[in-house]
Amino acid sequence: MTAKISTDEKIALLRKAMRDAGVQAYIVPTSDPHMTEYNAKHFEARHWLTGFTGSAGTALVTENAAKLWADGRYFIQAEHQIAGTEFELMKLATPGYPTLLEFLSENLKEGDVVGVNGAIMNQAQVERYEEVLGKKGIKIELNLQLVADIWTDQPEMPKGEIFTLGTEWTGRSTETKIADLRKYLEEKESDVALIGRLDDVAWLYNFRGSDIECTPVAYAFAMVSQDKAELFIDLDKVNSEVRATMEAEGVSFREYDDIYEAVAELSGKTLRLDKTAINSLVYSKLSEDVEVINGRDWTLDEKAVKNETEIKNQYEAYRKDGIAFTKLIHWLKTQEDVSRFDELDVDAKALEFREELDTFVELSFGTIAAYGPNAAMAHYSATEDNKAQLQNKSFMLVDAGGQYWEGTTDTTRTISVGELTAEEIKDYTLTVMSHVDLAMAVFLEGSTGYQLDMLARKPMWENHMDFKHGTGHGIGYFLNVHEGPQSISSGRYNTTVMEEGMITSNEPGVYKEDKHGIRIESVVVCEEAATVGTDKFLKFDTMTRVPLEREAIDKSMLNEEQIAWINEYHEKVYKDINQDLTPEEAEWLKEVCKPL
Repeated sequence: MTAKISTDEKIALLRKAMRDAGVQAYIVPTSDPHMTEYNAKHFEARHWLTGFTGSAGTALVTENAAKLWADGRYFIQAEHQIAGTEFELMKLATPGYPTLLEFLSENLKEGDVVGVNGAIMNQAQVERYEEVLGKKGIKIELNLQLVADIWTDQPEMPKGEIFTLGTEWTGRSTETKIADLRKYLEEKESDVALIGRLDDVAWLYNFRGSDIECTPVAYAFAMVSQDKAELFIDLDKVNSEVRATMEAEGVSFREYDDIYEAVAELSGKTLRLDKTAINSLVYSKLSEDVEVINGRDWTLDEKAVKNETEIKNQYEAYRKDGIAFTKLIHWLKTQEDVSRFDELDVDAKALEFREELDTFVELSFGTIAAYGPNAAMAHYSATEDNKAQLQNKSFMLVDAGGQYWEGTTDTTRTISVGELTAEEIKDYTLTVMSHVDLAMAVFLEGSTGYQLDMLARKPMWENHMDFKHGTGHGIGYFLNVHEGPQSISSGRYNTTVMEEGMITSNEPGVYKEDKHGIRIESVVVCEEAATVGTDKFLKFDTMTRVPLEREAIDKSMLNEEQIAWINEYHEKVYKDINQDLTPEEAEWLKEVCKPL
């Protein structure tokens, strides 16, 4: 067994490797060769180096500094997890904290070299770094896997087999998707499409895998031209039945590492790709006479707009997931003394209820079970070494979801487990108001998530409060729990319009360090509201079927429309799931769902 070494010892080992390689700075992103949000353990280099377990962040080590950049979801968590180490937290989008590029520009000199592993950094990032740092005479070395050289117990690459989905689940055959992509290429006068995102590859060819925990994908690339639709994958993951099914729909197979050779053979072609989704090592194999058209992959937008089959199935996934979540809430509410339990007990119980469902495959992300002050960390994760005991007061936040054959779920409820303070009730009610105002939105076709975001923040801002994360993200179909391109957030770059069929989360919250955290997350589908003349209006319908926290709502703070929405929503919750509960659970739910 390899002896455990400290974070600072890892930094020292990396610095020695840097000196040997002749680089003055080394970047360790949260990434893999496909720019995936959640990575297989083989690629969790930043986690291994820093000890920070969040799903996003970038580490930088120089001869005299060690920095970790993280966003607002993780400020509190990152501070806790890197405390006592040389790493210093750099807060993204926060005054007084330089970006990574700014830090490099200010602290390196002409002739210095920045090292990166080009296989896990996308081409768009590399070009940006080269542009900014090149002006100061700072060079970038792309082919350095320095962390891998010192990570002696790095996990192996995953080896699980893939499986196919029929049209009863997908609503659209692989053959049809390939034909539609070829038509798009023809219209755009392009020869080839290279697709790097794992969920896009899985969606296009209607397969799923098990390479990444909670995300049913497999490490693979897709390349489509008018005469080929290739899948580059470890062929040991493809059994004979799956191969026959996919080949019958027009897919051919090559080994995963053949992608480098295949890209090098595209001489003279017009190639469409997304530089944010293709790693720089793959990109570097292109010959100079390839005409690269950089832009969003066709699959990204096609995948985001769910078809009728996917929407119907997703409603069923949320109904089933609502049964499990409601059982969890009932279980918590009916305990005489919740102080017998800790956060991991709640986490385990949430999984237990999901595993009772017939089409449940796995969790869609690691459950966040956070009691009291821990919930102020938006993406807190309890462990055996760091878990809180519940008390008979305040809130228990549970953010959980599942992967089902019918789709992917993501739900958060903040559950009172005892007496609440006036402040907790006010903050919960404000979160309800924000959540309901967005759920009730009616908006002109062509509106973006940036425009809609203010609807959810208005009740917060009026009370001089805000939450430091997006209000909503896209949801995949039996794929990534976080899916683009749409989002509901305050970023000005957020220019994707909301379209009918898009499925998106609605999750405002209140986070008060050392006090409590409150978040309410349901998932909505975008649909037509009305057409008046030439103007088409859209609205949301909430798919989630889990009750809100009745005793934490101050009705006097709500307007009539908000009250009516809550009552109608609770009526749907009871109607859709009561028959799948025990008589005791159903009777309890009936009381919970009574009109306010």
